[in-house]
Amino acid sequence: MRMLSPSNIRSKLILLGILAFTPVVLLTVFNYLYQRKLEVAEAGERMTKILDFAVLHEEGVLRETHRILATLAEVPVVRKGGDDASAFLARLLNSSPEYANFGVARSDGQVISSAVPLENPVDISDRSYFKDALRTRSLSIGQFQVGRITGTPAANIGYPLLDRQGNVAGVIYASLNLSLVTSFEAAVDVQTPEKSTYVKLDGNGAILASYPETQSSGRGHPLEKSLFEKISKEKKGTFRAMGPDGVDRLYLFSPYLGPLDVEGGYILLGIPAKALFVEVDRALAVNMAILFVAMLLYISIAWLGGNAVIIRPVGVLADAARRLADGDLTARSRLGSVEGEFGRLGQAFDEMAAEIERRQAESRKMQEALRISALQAGNEKAKTEAIIAAIGVGISIQDRELRIVYQNDEQKRLVGDQVGKFCHQAYEDKDRMCDGCPIALVFEDGDVHTAERRIENDRGGYFVEITASPLKDSAGEIIGGVEVVRDITERRKVEEERARLAMAVEQSADAIVVTDRNGTILYVNPAFERITGYPREEAVGKNPRILRSGKQDEAFYRSLWETVSRGEVWAGHFINRKKDGSLYEEDATISPLRDASGGIVNYISVKRDVTHLVALENQVRVSQKMEAVGTLAGGIAHDFNNALTGIVGFGEILKIRLGNDPHALSDLDEILRCAERASLLTRQLLSFARRQVIDPVNLDLNAMVSDMEKLVGKVVGEHIEVKTVLEKGLPTTRLDRGQIEQVLMNLCLNARDAMPDGGRLVIETCATSLEEGYLKNHPYMKAGRYAVLSVSDTGTGMDEKTRERVFEPFFTTKGPDKGTGLGLAVVYGIVKQHNGFIHLYSEPGKGTTVRIYFLAVDAMPDPDGTAPSEAIRGGNETILLAEDDESVRKLTERALTGYGYRVLIARDGAEAVDIFRRHGHEIAMAVLDVVMPKMGGKQVYEEVADASPRLKVLFLSGYSADAVHERFVLHPGLAFLQKPFDLPSLIRKVREVLDSPC
Repeated sequence: MRMLSPSNIRSKLILLGILAFTPVVLLTVFNYLYQRKLEVAEAGERMTKILDFAVLHEEGVLRETHRILATLAEVPVVRKGGDDASAFLARLLNSSPEYANFGVARSDGQVISSAVPLENPVDISDRSYFKDALRTRSLSIGQFQVGRITGTPAANIGYPLLDRQGNVAGVIYASLNLSLVTSFEAAVDVQTPEKSTYVKLDGNGAILASYPETQSSGRGHPLEKSLFEKISKEKKGTFRAMGPDGVDRLYLFSPYLGPLDVEGGYILLGIPAKALFVEVDRALAVNMAILFVAMLLYISIAWLGGNAVIIRPVGVLADAARRLADGDLTARSRLGSVEGEFGRLGQAFDEMAAEIERRQAESRKMQEALRISALQAGNEKAKTEAIIAAIGVGISIQDRELRIVYQNDEQKRLVGDQVGKFCHQAYEDKDRMCDGCPIALVFEDGDVHTAERRIENDRGGYFVEITASPLKDSAGEIIGGVEVVRDITERRKVEEERARLAMAVEQSADAIVVTDRNGTILYVNPAFERITGYPREEAVGKNPRILRSGKQDEAFYRSLWETVSRGEVWAGHFINRKKDGSLYEEDATISPLRDASGGIVNYISVKRDVTHLVALENQVRVSQKMEAVGTLAGGIAHDFNNALTGIVGFGEILKIRLGNDPHALSDLDEILRCAERASLLTRQLLSFARRQVIDPVNLDLNAMVSDMEKLVGKVVGEHIEVKTVLEKGLPTTRLDRGQIEQVLMNLCLNARDAMPDGGRLVIETCATSLEEGYLKNHPYMKAGRYAVLSVSDTGTGMDEKTRERVFEPFFTTKGPDKGTGLGLAVVYGIVKQHNGFIHLYSEPGKGTTVRIYFLAVDAMPDPDGTAPSEAIRGGNETILLAEDDESVRKLTERALTGYGYRVLIARDGAEAVDIFRRHGHEIAMAVLDVVMPKMGGKQVYEEVADASPRLKVLFLSGYSADAVHERFVLHPGLAFLQKPFDLPSLIRKVREVLDSPC
């Protein structure tokens, strides 16, 4: 066991090896912690983007509710209350799935109207939102509660009803359905790791909604008090906590504003910490394993080879050193003949022993000379010592062996009384001479040398500057050295603070520019170079006007200079130009820098690149505007289609009755053509509003473009060259072929109109994968593989104002007789309905390119084929017809009975269910309108399907929002007929459904 003794060289070698590996292990751990920190920062950036969208979403919901309630407060039938108001609110509720109820209450709290039927009288005078609406005479937002009427979790929002004298006559309220998982929350689920959670709080910290529900403490329960205090105090930030389900998560929180910019509550987004660090933890395990193996290998080598290579020569050196320490100045190692480092070490030891022997003789000689000199100096020495003692810096004298022979009082205050000790013992507490020792260098070359040292003693730690000079005798021989020691601790602190400040400026993510009083650039940091493209050597000496884009006029810059010249801080927004000519937007703050007398000597500008943020805000505004217009257009088209169905149907019946009257038949044909044009317009509106029913197939875009190439050439004319560039191996997409053909044709027609004098039209397809770098500039898109359809022309192009409105319905730059302005609006609606993305690039005089991205699917394209139309055939089956529009109901009944069918009529969904319960065994088929009072078509179908699963059904609607299909895509096996329809189409469809297998 002696070989394992701590004093054994082999053990020390192993210990040194372990110590050598220790910094590597520490660096590995430090890198691991740093990578974890980076992962948290990157996750925070990703979560911040999602959280910003969440805040916009929640604020949009509250603003939309405010608008709805303010509008309802002006509707006479709602203000009056009663059954008519309840029916009106029920229709509104049927088309607004995000709400659980709408209602009206008198000022005493008695509910007088409700979209959800009242089984018993209800009093809401104790509800906070009701009392606040009466008290403040403005919009009020309640806390989480279970509705007394609906029985569902909801957050109620109240709005006062004022009479003509301005007094509060009652309160109209809306209940936000907190049990509904919105498309936005589902999108959060897709874009975040597994077990992430999304929570919405009210202003008091109660949980209004959470997604998924299993990962929160439940609606209505208050958030932990300490966490809510942090959220309400900081408003926006992060914290890390253990969720109710035992999952450690990183949470981001942010407030959202209600109507009138009143704080509505808070949004929390949490992702599991484990998901953040899985890759970093795996890398740490691999690195530690490698270090462990390397350490074992080193220990093996040190253990086996240490004796022959190291221990024996060290033993020889140790024996020689022991004899030298005992006073034997003739001791030598005799290892000078050995090869390698130990040979050189032995030679150095032997030379050192000889030098010690020589210096010992010289020391005795110098001490004798100093003694004689001291005796001769007499009073001069006393005077010199008095002067040295009075100097405000530390002074010491050392002999050639580096032993301190004198210290003045200041030197003793700095390092203590060290007379008789070597200098390395006094300053560094070491047993050997320090590297770069200034006094040792003085003895080598006779010059003055300076060094800085950190000293630790009972005063603490501080820095000193040591200046060493030679001390010579009358013959010019160096007999000692003088050290002057100054305390530079405060100076070092100032220098370090300046270095930290410079580092912060250099590493800042914001661009920092310093100019003189005339605006000439004196300094720019690396962020300025990265943002603008101008290297520092090009920018320094120039004026910031090199960044001007021409987007701001001279008055803008004149106002800026007037502000900063007065010594005030200017803050504003720039649209500037980079070195490569591209534009970017930045928020800037310019501040004056003053000297000690208060005069302005410089200006400093801090600039933040907000180009991507502005682009994202613009995208959100455009999406909100298009969604609002689309909702309005879809509602108008739905009601208009009901009217057109009656016009077309009764027109066809009247045409049969008129017989051979040519004038009347001509007039009727004109009426039907007008109705067809109106129907086309409504289909375009539905396409834009994303209410058009689509029937998607696995589509090969290349095949579709090839099939349409000849038709496109005929439509655009011979004066335009048409070229197609189709990429081989293009992935399959899930699209409605007819809708996408309409998109391509509309884009080609627009390109034709932009090239009246001829030009070139290029249709391209390609495959692309959107990675993280691209998505940073387009955060509204999703990562994945896409098939891209591009249409480019060499036409007149568009300016910025036109590009901003190009997808709005009815917006056009053409004459009043050259189009409806729905072409690109329809393209936009169809692309969005297919979950695609559309980008438009155009400049005046440089043509236009429209690029459309469709998600790829892993499937083969479906075969293209259409079945031939069959002859019209009737039957004698019993059909249940449920339609709330009287004209459509009468028309459909007359058509079906005219072809031999027996028809049972229902005016709404509830009546249809009642008829089915009484005559279900007779009914072979149900024809159901999708949107009806009391109960929609899909609800009727679900109600009766349990009793009669073999029942066949045909749905009718001007559009189908959420009853027949999900996101306006038909479920397989459900038949649908779009309004307006002609009678032959109705009869064929009915026969087709009746004849289809169950």
